Amino acid sequence: MIDQIYQMGRETLLKRFWVFSDLQQVLPEMAEECLRIALDDMREFAPDFSQIWYLGDAMEGKDAERVAQMTQMQVETLTAFGVPVRYIMGNHDLDCTNPLPAGSQPVLPVYEAFKTVPGWRTTDTFTDFYFTESHGDTLVVFLSDHVAPDNRWQATQQGVRGEDPASYVHSFSDYQKLRDEIAAWPGPVIFAGHYAFPGGARGAPPDGLLNQFLPLPDNVQLILHGHAHTGDWPYGREKTFQRIGWVDWHKVPQVNISSLDRTRGSQTRSAVLDLYENGTLGLFFRDHEDKIWSDAFFVDAKAPRTASAANLRHHQRRTNLGDTALERWKSQHDSD
Repeated sequence: MIDQIYQMGRETLLKRFWVFSDLQQVLPEMAEECLRIALDDMREFAPDFSQIWYLGDAMEGKDAERVAQMTQMQVETLTAFGVPVRYIMGNHDLDCTNPLPAGSQPVLPVYEAFKTVPGWRTTDTFTDFYFTESHGDTLVVFLSDHVAPDNRWQATQQGVRGEDPASYVHSFSDYQKLRDEIAAWPGPVIFAGHYAFPGGARGAPPDGLLNQFLPLPDNVQLILHGHAHTGDWPYGREKTFQRIGWVDWHKVPQVNISSLDRTRGSQTRSAVLDLYENGTLGLFFRDHEDKIWSDAFFVDAKAPRTASAANLRHHQRRTNLGDTALERWKSQHDSD
């Protein structure tokens, strides 16, 4: 049935994106096997794809030879697949940089290699925390891990680390500026990043960098993330198999699409995102070893969000948001 819906969607399709994350793995030959399994499975669908969205952790470890092999393998294999890549860094993409002392030049093999491939895109510099693209009425905000030019700080795992985190260059006002630009966008907005917001699998901690966007503007309709390898019991714990959740205190769905890696994940997995002419967003989850669509999820990104006068009166009378995370997030932005 899901396969039939996927094929029928072509009739009203605006754009189709293949979204994956977390290939990583210390041994390049294991990563190459997982990537080959995914590419062989998706090859018949490749002509439909406008882009690949690669949501981080394209490597793991700091062994220079293995990382170089891992990077070259991906550039060659994905270039041959013929679909342009949009890439953001995850925590493991900083593995070669994290142990270096302050004052060192960051070592980011995947970022530097992917940045040079014609038609591919990532952040303009490795210090930037985002880049955006629009597809019709839809704005996509890609959120990336990032690092200081002299490695004094690293923004990763939703926090700022390193020898001098106080020198982090992006203030709350920078996040607020992006949030305001998102709120001013006239159409739906999608976040694509490595981590979940609060409420998702391995979601943001109370002081996480993502929380600086909260509460999210009303036009944010979908969040896609990696990092939480589906089937990874030690890290995923009770949300090990949660694919779809909602941002705490929001009606915004957030979706765990990871991982291509099957050493921590229980299957080589990814997802396909469809943008349809009527404003609907369609997500199709793929289990590559079984060659099946395992789940599907749809969002009416242009549906009106209204409340009757009676509902508004009810909530004004009955809902007390005092001393809640939502009220604190609102106060944070109102007071800036």
